[in-house]
Amino acid sequence: MIPYNQLTTIDVNILKYLLANRHRKIHFHEVLEEFNSFKSIEYRITLFSTPERKSFPYEAIPNTSYIRFHYETIRSDEGISKTHRTSFISITELGIKAIEDYDFDYAKRRKVRIEDRILRIVPIVISIVALFFSAYALFR
Repeated sequence: MIPYNQLTTIDVNILKYLLANRHRKIHFHEVLEEFNSFKSIEYRITLFSTPERKSFPYEAIPNTSYIRFHYETIRSDEGISKTHRTSFISITELGIKAIEDYDFDYAKRRKVRIEDRILRIVPIVISIVALFFSAYALFR
């Protein structure tokens, strides 16, 4: 699993697409078509859907993936049930949390950048205004 602070913009866009369409079934190929300009979307979806696993017993840890594939149960004529993974995917609660955390951190970083720009520009503006007034007083 990729920590949310290592998610790239395209990763977040994939998760946001799944979040925006969470009220309907989203086919795996629909996401591939939506982001067709990127060649690694299939790999990214595989990474997002792979949960972390315990070492012993080797089983998946719940709620450790950003998206999940849906499963359906197929019953044979003999009455044996078998679970089969479908091509439909959806976002998990962890995926929604990752989007919220990413957006919050992005807003914080943006605020810091704006404050930094203002703090760099203000002394220049003050100097220019002081130069203008001193030149005006000199040539008056």
